[in-house]
This record gives sequence, structure tokens and C-alpha cells, in this order.
Amino acid sequence: MQLLLFEVEAYDSVYRRNFLSSELGQLYSTIPLRELADFFRAHLRRCPQGAKPIFTIEGGLGLMFLKHRSGLSDADLIERLNTDWHYQLFCGLSPKIHQGIKDDDIVGRWRRFW
Repeated sequence: MQLLLFEVEAYDSVYRRNFLSSELGQLYSTIPLRELADFFRAHLRRCPQGAKPIFTIEGGLGLMFLKHRSGLSDADLIERLNTDWHYQLFCGLSPKIHQGIKDDDIVGRWRRFW
């Protein structure tokens, strides 16, 4: 089945509305991720250009909040992120039905980045 653009947008808005009313969404609403990301951007070390990152700075910070809150190992956090659309939205990702994060070290790299 192929979704048209307007169907995808409606699909995403339903996910976002449900997410914001969930316990995790309410927590997300209280964390100033944008302001934290602005602080990190101002102090960001220049990195060589490469592939486009999966996460924005806000998403990477969200990933670190989830890591701490969940108490999961890095591998288990990635598995949960691949299967839980609440976790995906917390990290600024659109819910992906047929895609997943295959990078086993992405959580560790975000932790070491700063």
C-alpha cells in the first residue's frame, strides 16, 4: 500500500496528538530540548562533513533522556526505538513502519559526542 503525501501528514498528526497526551509525551513537553540544543549548537565542535545524521541535536538529547529514564542497555534502547513510536517521536523521528536503526553504536556515539 502506498500512502499519498496528505495521507502521511494526517497519519503523522494522529501519532503526534496521541503521543503528546501520553505520559512520555507529557514528559517531553516539560523538557526544553530546543533551548538545550541551542546551547550545544553555540558550543559545538566542528565535525567533518559526512552522512546526514539520523538525529537532530534535539533528537540526540531526547535519546539521552530516554537512555537515562528507561535504564535500558544501548542495544535494548535501539531495539525499543525501532519498535516504539512514542520513543521515535520523543527523539524527533517520524514513526517508521518499515525502517529501523541499524547502527549499533549510535547511542554510545551520542553519549561520547559531548
